[in-house]
Amino acid sequence: MAELALEGPTHRNRRQKRNVQPVALDLFSPIKVVSWASAHGSCPMRYTINGGDEMVIIFGSGTNEFEFAFDVDALRALVQLGTEALTEMDSRAEATSSEQS
Repeated sequence: MAELALEGPTHRNRRQKRNVQPVALDLFSPIKVVSWASAHGSCPMRYTINGGDEMVIIFGSGTNEFEFAFDVDALRALVQLGTEALTEMDSRAEATSSEQS
């Protein structure tokens, strides 16, 4: 067993002060790595196509970049999921606007 200190967001709020917790690792077991990024309307975004079967979305710029790679099927699933999320978010915004009127 090896011990590794992992830094990550607290379970309550990702923007809270980060905590560091030692974790015992069995070097022959799969490791789960959790990471997150937050993108807002002003966040630079671009993509590149690798070959013909994979694309990479790049959030941020310079030394503050976060990359996500997708094959064709995963990208289709992301677009569908994003479309559903946008529909729900628009619906909620409309309901909030109606309540305030």
